[in-house]
Amino acid sequence: MTTHTTLADLLGAVDSQGARALFEQLPARPADDTAAQRFWRRASHRVARGGARALLQAALEEGGPIADEARPLLVRAGAVLRPVGPAPSPALVQAREFPQGAPAFVVALADGRFLVSAFAGPWQGALAEPPAVPHPRREVTSSRVAAPKQVQPFGDALLGFTASDLVLLDRHTLAVDKKVAGGLKRASEKLTCLIAGQAAAYTGDSEGVVRRLDAKHKLVAAKVKHASGVHHLALSPDGARLASVAPDGVRLWSADALKEELFHAEKAVRCVGFTADSTLVAAVDRPRDGARELLVFAAGAAPTRTSLPFSPRELVAIDGGRVVIACDEGPLLLVELATGRVVGSLLGHGPQPGGLAWSAALGLVASTSSDGSLRLWDPARAEPVGPLARVDGLAAGGASLLVDRGDNVEFTVGGATVSVDVTGDELVVRRDGQLAVARNGQTLHFIAPDGSTRELELDLDVQRTTFLPSGALLAAGPEGAAWIDPAAAKVTSKAAYALTGDLCALGAVGDAEARVITRAGSTAVLAPGKKKPAVTTVELEGGADAEFVLGPDAVATLGSFQAEGQVWSALLARVTYPGGQVLSTWPKVQHAENANYPAPLPGEPHFHGAIAAVIEAGADDLAAVSRDGTLRVVSLAGGTELLRYDADNALVDLAAAGDGGFWAVDVSGRLLRLEPPQRT
Repeated sequence: MTTHTTLADLLGAVDSQGARALFEQLPARPADDTAAQRFWRRASHRVARGGARALLQAALEEGGPIADEARPLLVRAGAVLRPVGPAPSPALVQAREFPQGAPAFVVALADGRFLVSAFAGPWQGALAEPPAVPHPRREVTSSRVAAPKQVQPFGDALLGFTASDLVLLDRHTLAVDKKVAGGLKRASEKLTCLIAGQAAAYTGDSEGVVRRLDAKHKLVAAKVKHASGVHHLALSPDGARLASVAPDGVRLWSADALKEELFHAEKAVRCVGFTADSTLVAAVDRPRDGARELLVFAAGAAPTRTSLPFSPRELVAIDGGRVVIACDEGPLLLVELATGRVVGSLLGHGPQPGGLAWSAALGLVASTSSDGSLRLWDPARAEPVGPLARVDGLAAGGASLLVDRGDNVEFTVGGATVSVDVTGDELVVRRDGQLAVARNGQTLHFIAPDGSTRELELDLDVQRTTFLPSGALLAAGPEGAAWIDPAAAKVTSKAAYALTGDLCALGAVGDAEARVITRAGSTAVLAPGKKKPAVTTVELEGGADAEFVLGPDAVATLGSFQAEGQVWSALLARVTYPGGQVLSTWPKVQHAENANYPAPLPGEPHFHGAIAAVIEAGADDLAAVSRDGTLRVVSLAGGTELLRYDADNALVDLAAAGDGGFWAVDVSGRLLRLEPPQRT
């Protein structure tokens, strides 16, 4: 093994060998990492996706000495977007992405490996090498056979379940071996959850029945059942007790005989678990009164309750008498049972993280996420609990930025930020950056750099707004539009029409003229003084929607194409309008005879996953962010990728800055500034 001690050496190795070169530098145990290796491990999933450029961008984002080492290398790297912090969560140790389907459940194996139940099938292994499948992630929508859910170790095999069958899988190949005899009898019964121990496994179903599967694969049902479907099971470390959760409450059973020992009647219990000494813990999220609590059941006493700042989703007990709780809002909370205090949080997930597991062999918590990743966390690096970063929308113009924080908006001009107590369905910033608008329904809030505001209430259903080259603000809906003088906050002209469907695009086609388009294909050219513009209907190839107006005779569309039996998103295209002729696409595609979708040309890159935002960055250049964690700047004129940024997390929003850079937001609410490439 060749040891690369500098970032420059490592970049060269990644260029020639891919992400495997980075993994060769890492110890088997994360606890043995040096400071540099800790960064390499944390950035490994980005490198697996984006190569040496992604490693350089991650180094810049990391800050400190690592960023200092990276800056001189930018000249050699060419055109690279330069991220400016903040760094990922210090508690994040490593992530592994699953391009063929998001993982839902995870089990930590005794040897430090993990068993993951994902949409495309189970996976087991150590996180010591990059994924074998190509990145970025694709969106699987084919009619393939459903993979077993919630796979667990069971004897010499693995046990999983489909909707109505328990199945055994080979421990090494992960292939389904056979169904387990004695499955569910009634068609209405559906298996909902599974937990396995050394001597037996247990299932819960949609009818509220808990069953035990012994080593001879005989199923026995408990004599008492829940009032409705079981949604969570937990087994004590010694295998002696089982807990089940349903809408009617928590039941505690002797595991060998399924004899009920305790019934705690409490609605809104979401999950249960056991500590190392077999103490039962449960998490409650009760929307009616806002109660979010951790319950600890001591022998013979009512449960003690710890208030939680977020909505619990899953929990796992770890060492030191602590519990980690995954929350709907994204954070993982660290709770100290002896004191009943929430002592820290692990930040970096987007909303609704999935399964949790504690690896005693590694001393790390593993979590799954709907963004398609398995993430490892170090509880020793937990951060203080505080308010969550929140970005509900953003817009930029010139060097200014407008951010919707949920309860207020922040307007930053020239480095100075003001907070204004308004919210908006839509945000826009004038090109000079000296005026922002937050639209809330039919109300427009004009925001000046000093934070002063003016309001204008319109008498039409507004769905889109845009600043025109003339300086006027145009507000449009399916039944009319209004031109507004921003300086006076007054309407100067109106147009009335009747379009079918909701608006999908509004953009300038002249100094004061604009085209409006709906998802149903209705369109009209709007001009001040033209009170009743003509409405036409345009159907685009493949049912694609016009996303942005590129000028008087062209639009940018967003569609899908088919490859390898799956629908892959997305296909960006430059299309004449209203003619509908496809002038260019990214990626480049070819049309196959008798096919409903175009097919990618051999060797072409793919942009997979749902597009979260597409913005106009020039006449033919578009920037798009995706939930696969990539930002790409694409030239539709040439059908080529100009710039790319691989984020630590899924990206959900984007705004173009006036200097050629961008602002981007990931699912955890982290706001990133991406500066344009250095000019040489």
